[in-house]
Amino acid sequence: GTGLLGVSPHLMLSVNRAVALVWTGRPGEAEKELDRIIEDSRKTQPVTMLSLYVAHAYHVIRCDLVGDAGAALAHGREAIGCVERVANAMLQLVAYCTWGVANVSNGEWQVARDALDHALGIARARHLGVYEGLALAMMARVHVGLGDPAAGREVAEEALDLCRRLGTHIWDIYAQLARLRALRELGGSGARSEIEAALTAAADWIETTGGTSFVPFLHLERAELARLTGDEAARQRELREAHRLFTAMGAPIRAAHVAQELCQ
Repeated sequence: GTGLLGVSPHLMLSVNRAVALVWTGRPGEAEKELDRIIEDSRKTQPVTMLSLYVAHAYHVIRCDLVGDAGAALAHGREAIGCVERVANAMLQLVAYCTWGVANVSNGEWQVARDALDHALGIARARHLGVYEGLALAMMARVHVGLGDPAAGREVAEEALDLCRRLGTHIWDIYAQLARLRALRELGGSGARSEIEAALTAAADWIETTGGTSFVPFLHLERAELARLTGDEAARQRELREAHRLFTAMGAPIRAAHVAQELCQ
C-alpha cells in the first residue's frame, strides 16, 4: 500500500537501499534495484510518483559515477518529467540538479549551467541547502569545462565551505574532486602540494562517509598528478588500481576508459 502520504514505505526503503549501494562501491547492484523500483512504481495505481522520481534522479548520480553518459541523460529527462507534475520545491531542486549532473556527464556545459543555475535559485529562495553543495560542485566542473578553471576553483571552495557548514559530506567529496580538476588546469605540477592536500581531504571524507565508489577517482587523480610530475611508473600503478576498482564495482565503461589510458 501507499499509506497516508501516498507513498509506498516499501518502495521508499528500497530507494534508500539503492542510494546506499550507489555510493558504497556497488553501483551495479544499485542499477538493478533502481530499475526494479521504477517498474514497481509504475505498476501501482495511481503511479507512485515520489519513488519513481527519486529512482530516476539517483540513476543519474549512478550513471555519472559509472560513466554511462547516455543513460544519465535518459534518466535525467524522466526525473524532470516526473517533477513537472508536482508543485514541490525540494523535488524540483533535485530534478534540476540531477539534470545538471546528466549534462555535465555529457560535456553539455551550457545546458548544465542553465539547469544548475535554476537549481541554485530554488535552493537559495527556499533555503533548501541540502542539495546546494552538489549543485555548486557540479557548477565548478562546468566552469572548468568551459575553460575557466579559476572560477571552477572558487565555486568548488564555496561548495566545500557550504558542505562543511551543513554537514552534507557526500557532496564534499564531489566538491573536492571538482577542486582537484581546477587545480590541475590552473597550476599543473606547480600545484602539487595543493593537489596532494585535496586528495588527502577527499580520502578522509570517503572514509568518514563510506563513499567507496569514489576511491577509483582518487587513483585517477593521483595518476594525473604522476603524469604532470613525470613519474610514469606511479602513473601506471595508479591507473591499474583504478581499473581494478572500476571493474570490481561494476563500472565497465569507466574501466574501459582507464584501460585505454594504460595503453598510451
